[in-house]
Amino acid sequence: MANNHGFVFGARIGSELVGFAYGFPCIPDSWTPPYLYLQLIVVHPEHQGAGIGRTMMVALADFALARGLLTVRWAFDPVDTRNAHFYLDVIGASAQQFVPDMYGAAADAPTDRVIAEWDLTDYAGPTILHAPRGASTC
Repeated sequence: MANNHGFVFGARIGSELVGFAYGFPCIPDSWTPPYLYLQLIVVHPEHQGAGIGRTMMVALADFALARGLLTVRWAFDPVDTRNAHFYLDVIGASAQQFVPDMYGAAADAPTDRVIAEWDLTDYAGPTILHAPRGASTC
């Protein structure tokens, strides 16, 4: 992954891997600035709500900014309201596009996705993730 300028982050508690994220930089065309694409971020269900996802998103923002990338994009399942809240309300990303059946027909699950975009232009570091907009937290 690193040889192709991608990234992999792991989150551990002791020796246990409790989360990971991976992705890669994208250069779409000459009119669109390069951005970082987050292919997948996962936190073990037993450790969700403990700030691990936030910590990985901070690492992701730092990784992008260190490479001059001011935008992070990813796809998420709009039916998963907990993730939608985290990405849109807590992180502050915006929903850019709805993609029906993004990954093709799956056995028993639709793969409709929303493309999220996180503008890091005004990113103020980890404190932005520990003071979410509104009263609710993840």
